[in-house]
Amino acid sequence: HLHVVWEDSRHGPSDNFEIYYRESPDLGITWYPEVRLTNAPYHSYRPALACGGRYLHCFWADARDDTIYPPGIVTQIYYKRRDLSISAPEKHPAEVKGILSVFPNPFYRNTIISFCLFSSPAHLEIYDQVGRKVFRQEYTESGQHRVVWSTERAGVYFIRLKDRTRATIQKVVALE
Repeated sequence: HLHVVWEDSRHGPSDNFEIYYRESPDLGITWYPEVRLTNAPYHSYRPALACGGRYLHCFWADARDDTIYPPGIVTQIYYKRRDLSISAPEKHPAEVKGILSVFPNPFYRNTIISFCLFSSPAHLEIYDQVGRKVFRQEYTESGQHRVVWSTERAGVYFIRLKDRTRATIQKVVALE
């Protein structure tokens, strides 16, 4: 997964920046929707991410609690964290339901991957949990397709179906 955090002024006066976060499950090919992390009366700035253990930590500065000095002069450090052990959505939220399905999931030894291509050429790839490509097949015709995929190695795998306009990811689990 790829995590990005930044400051942006789209929702306030020209100098009232807020902090936003976005995540990609496939190293930037597709992205989950943006999440607005702050809604402060003064500029929120200098966001930073750190990953430790099972948590993603986000830190930033802003002056929202400044009541002693003139508003916006004294800044404080703020913090949010996200538990990465909670499983992410298995499919990209923008994908059309039914384009890619895997059954059974989890599976023992083999599973059936069914998908519908609306445009071609396209390819189906399967990656293991460290990002190594373990399967690839090209398709030159639109329509319904079905692949029986087998593996003898237990683990988490990511199936990626990509055509000219979109990439769809599905997480699958192979059991021993």
